[in-house]
Amino acid sequence: MSNLVVITNLEQSSKDLKEKIYNFCLCGCVVALRLKELSEDEYMKFANEILKHCKGYEKQIFLHNFINVALKLKHKNIWLPLDVLEKNRDILINFNKIVVSVHNINECQKALNFGANILCVSHIFETNCKKDLTPKGLKFIKEAKEKFNVPIYALGGINQSNFKECLNAGANMVCSMSGAMKSKNEKEFASKFI
Repeated sequence: MSNLVVITNLEQSSKDLKEKIYNFCLCGCVVALRLKELSEDEYMKFANEILKHCKGYEKQIFLHNFINVALKLKHKNIWLPLDVLEKNRDILINFNKIVVSVHNINECQKALNFGANILCVSHIFETNCKKDLTPKGLKFIKEAKEKFNVPIYALGGINQSNFKECLNAGANMVCSMSGAMKSKNEKEFASKFI
């Protein structure tokens, strides 16, 4: 199994996203189907196509943000922003894995209180996506790991040169969006995160 969580982005994908996701699943990667550009109806259609195309790898895929889509498709893995988690905490019993994106220790605690069972801590290193924000650094991973007994996914500026630092600090998995989406060969890209 890979240490890599691939976060999707339609605009950055170097080729057909369905094929890219399937190839990453084949390599043992986890995939977060994050598509902010789509409406809920468009996301429903796309998510349904992805789950059919990646039959047998559904447990590696997280639907993102659209909790109603996950419920309709009876998909058990969901990845949510903290505010969406809070609004929907009464229906979380329908999910097995619930990842929540958090940016400080208080948010970690809130997310777990609301029902999350995996924390995605960000952003760890400098990244073009968050140019104006100071990275949290490895200290955030260490602190979250020490305080909370749940899997930790690290996000933000992580690449093949620094991912082991995140794992050594306590992260269970590391996330990549831009690098993964722009990669030409998914197997080769994923192999750099083992």
